[in-house]
Amino acid sequence: MVIPVAGLNMDKTHRMIHSSLAYTVFFLILFSIFGSSTMIINTSASPSWLIEGFYAKYFIYTTDFRFLNISSPYDYNVFDELLFANGTLLWKVLKINSDMALIKVNFSVTGFYGPDPSLWEKRTFAKSFKIMVNISDRFILNTSRIDPLYFPYWVPIGTRENDRIFLGHQPLLNFWLNGLFMGYGVSQYVVTSWKTFHASDILALWATNISGVKKMNPYMHLSPNFMAYYDRDSGIMIGIHGAEPILLRFLNIFTDGKYTASMLAEITLDNVGMEQTEMEENESSCPEVVSITISSIIVPPNVESGKEFNAILTLENNGTGVTKGLKLVLKSLNKSVDLPPPINVDIIYPGRSLDVEMRIKFLNEGRYDLYCEVYKDDEKLFRKDFSILCKSSSLQMMALLIILFFVFIIIFISVAFLRRINRR
Repeated sequence: MVIPVAGLNMDKTHRMIHSSLAYTVFFLILFSIFGSSTMIINTSASPSWLIEGFYAKYFIYTTDFRFLNISSPYDYNVFDELLFANGTLLWKVLKINSDMALIKVNFSVTGFYGPDPSLWEKRTFAKSFKIMVNISDRFILNTSRIDPLYFPYWVPIGTRENDRIFLGHQPLLNFWLNGLFMGYGVSQYVVTSWKTFHASDILALWATNISGVKKMNPYMHLSPNFMAYYDRDSGIMIGIHGAEPILLRFLNIFTDGKYTASMLAEITLDNVGMEQTEMEENESSCPEVVSITISSIIVPPNVESGKEFNAILTLENNGTGVTKGLKLVLKSLNKSVDLPPPINVDIIYPGRSLDVEMRIKFLNEGRYDLYCEVYKDDEKLFRKDFSILCKSSSLQMMALLIILFFVFIIIFISVAFLRRINRR
């Protein structure tokens, strides 16, 4: 159930009235959920506390952050590190429209940067970004259904031990994540500014990479696996240890926590609450979130060398705004190929797709490895890798058969001529 609160286009009086109602309803909900131990919990991915202005703030303790390079994510020499960093991560619901929530994520950490401890210098990294989340299943609409990611900061109320959950895909490192819920078998309790969680209050989620673990270099093993902890009553995440999926997907930042037994996780809940969303009024009523993916690539079943063919690429706008000024660039890892020049793409409206045709010609037979990149204002938004198998053209095959036929005739005539000579 989604509780309506003040819209951004109301006058001040109505806004204050609805804001007060939202606060009142919010705290009544919290009291009913967290103040009663006999409440019957419904299994639903749409928690009643999820209303405009709700936020959850997390502390980040002594964590290493590795900033991966999108072109060479496995190359240890091309990414930077921020070591022993501390900071905060906050997500806040800015707007709810039907079953979609616009969520803003604020991430800020301060740590040490440098190749050697003697040369370390203190640096701060701060970034904010917005995502659209389908409230009913937590699917992040800035991703696609064929390349999905699900918002991990709450789970359906009523989730139990041994339940399994699909968490999505990390395309930068090609990780597919699946999770298993289990009991929190530690006597330790967790104290936050919101409430104290005992072991019986906590549900643990073990998320593993079902596509296999990869190594970035011989000296460092970075795994996409993580362990998350949730409040059984509300479904809100209490903490996460390991590779935080939102930062990895949208900022290319790999979290490598310094876990100790004295704390639940390196990213741990501090508080939840309500804030007015008036600070967002200077933004448009529907802030644009740019998210473009290539959902499919269609090529003819038989591609012949030396002949041009059409490849149809389908672009999908998974963002919240109209996209303009996109550029599609096709590149190849092979040399013997004629590629089209960069293509400027027309307007794509939110939730819509657009087919783009490209003329390609392979000069020789064999396997061709290509990739297509989508740019907006010289910023790379998406990359899709694919391969095409090219066969010899029918004309080339016919020419080869004719040549073989004449060779056979010459050999036959030569053998017959030699036999005739030998008879004499």
